[in-house]
Amino acid sequence: MTVKTRGRQAKPTKAEVADAWERIRVAAEAGNLQACALLIALAENKPLMHTDGGIINLPGHGGWRGDENDPRDAILAKIRENEPHSKQLPENQ
Repeated sequence: MTVKTRGRQAKPTKAEVADAWERIRVAAEAGNLQACALLIALAENKPLMHTDGGIINLPGHGGWRGDENDPRDAILAKIRENEPHSKQLPENQ
């Protein structure tokens, strides 16, 4: 009789989840806007992205590309100002 080997477990361990939270917090503290938005979304138990392609829905923001309240240009300008070689900028991808 042969023993079946288990595959990789589907869910992360508690230690992996704790490590992931720590990496998100460190990135947010370093000024990463995506990490900041992720912390807010996770803390408020909100979905991260709209299924129809909208961007993260932050409080006080419509959350849709092209919306008059869309902060994309302001966010990109701030990233360019603070970290011009960031991979978050379209020109550096």
